Amino acid sequence: MCFLVEEHRTRKGRCFLLPPSSSTHLHNLHSTRIGNRVVLGGQCGVSDNIFVGDDVVAGGATKIMTKTPAGRVILGYPAMKMDTYVSAARNWRRLPRMMDDIETLKKAVLKDGEDD
Repeated sequence: MCFLVEEHRTRKGRCFLLPPSSSTHLHNLHSTRIGNRVVLGGQCGVSDNIFVGDDVVAGGATKIMTKTPAGRVILGYPAMKMDTYVSAARNWRRLPRMMDDIETLKKAVLKDGEDD
């Protein structure tokens, strides 16, 4: 269940949808333009002076700080394409293991250099 948001300072298209109990931030949107059929998940933030294209879907807690082309599904802070965000999140989980591998390689290189 969603509802239509009426904000007098923001130019929105038709069917601008928000979840019923969301705390989506639409502050100071004097020149922000929201396209038709845009869906913003809970706790989304939209920056001032940008354009969000038609049929954009923003997942919960997404912070939109730059213009977003029509039809895009975005996630994260800063907002990025969903597949890019999922790939980045996968890599964030791998970082501790990669840092351990780098530390092991550093130790191996230093030992080899001391033998000369």
